Amino acid sequence: MNKFFLFSFFFIFLVGTLAIVPLVLAICSLGASPLEMTANAKPGQQVEITWNFFNLRGDRATHVLVNKTTGADWEIVYSPEAEIKKYEVSGILTDSSENFAMDKSEVVKIKPEPLPAGKLAYVVHPNSSEGFILVDKQMKILITIPENAKIGDKQDFVFEAVGKCFGETGAVSASLATELKVKITPSTSYYEKPVQETTNQTSLGKQILNMISGEKQLSPVTMIASGFTLILVVIFIVLIIIARKKQIKKAVREEIKILTPGKKRKS
Repeated sequence: MNKFFLFSFFFIFLVGTLAIVPLVLAICSLGASPLEMTANAKPGQQVEITWNFFNLRGDRATHVLVNKTTGADWEIVYSPEAEIKKYEVSGILTDSSENFAMDKSEVVKIKPEPLPAGKLAYVVHPNSSEGFILVDKQMKILITIPENAKIGDKQDFVFEAVGKCFGETGAVSASLATELKVKITPSTSYYEKPVQETTNQTSLGKQILNMISGEKQLSPVTMIASGFTLILVVIFIVLIIIARKKQIKKAVREEIKILTPGKKRKS
C-alpha cells in the first residue's frame, strides 16, 4: 500500500511539473552548397571561395560558425568574420559566437533569373520538383598561397560550418554541422599549348645515326636494341647478296649447259 501511495505521489508531481514547464523543441536547419571544390593559383595569389548557406526547414534562426578543421597553415580570411553577438531570447540575454545568423529560406518554383532584390544566389531544392532555394547568406573564404609554395603540391582543406538554434530559455537546444572540402594546387602563370604525344618507337635510321654521331645520348636498352637490329639488317643484306650471287652462278651454268658438247653448234 505504501508503495502505491509513493508511486501515485511521484506521478502527480511529474504531471504537474510538465504542466508548468512546457516542452518546446527547436527545429534547427542548416544546408550548404557546394560541398567540394578545386582551384589552381600562383604562389602569392589569393583564392576566393564562395560558400552558400540556407535554412530550409527551421522554425527559427540558425546561427552559423565557420572554421578550418584540416589543411595547411596558410593565411585564411573569413567574410563575415566570427564574433560574439548578443541576443535576447525569451527575455534572457544570450551570447553567441558566430559568423552570421539566417532565418528560414524562401523557396520558389521558377528559376529566379534575375535574382530578386536582396538575394545572393540560388540552389536547386533537394527535391527538384519543389524548385529553387533562394540564398540570403554567403561565406567568403579567402586563402592566400604562400610565395614559397611548391608548384604542383596539392593541399587539401576542410572547412566546417556548425549551426545552432536557441530554445525557449535561450539555451542552445540543437546543433548541426556540414563540411566544405577544398583542394588547392599551386601552379605557374597561366598558359596553354598543345602537347605532342611521344612514343618509344624511333625510326631505325634515326636511332643508328644518333648512336653513330653521338648527338643524342641513348639508354643502354636502346643501344643494345639498335645494335642488335643493325646486325640483323647486315646479315639480311649479306644473305641477299649471297642469294643473288647463287642465282647469277646458276644462270651461268645453265648457259654453259646449253653450249656444252653433245650438241655441236651449227656453223
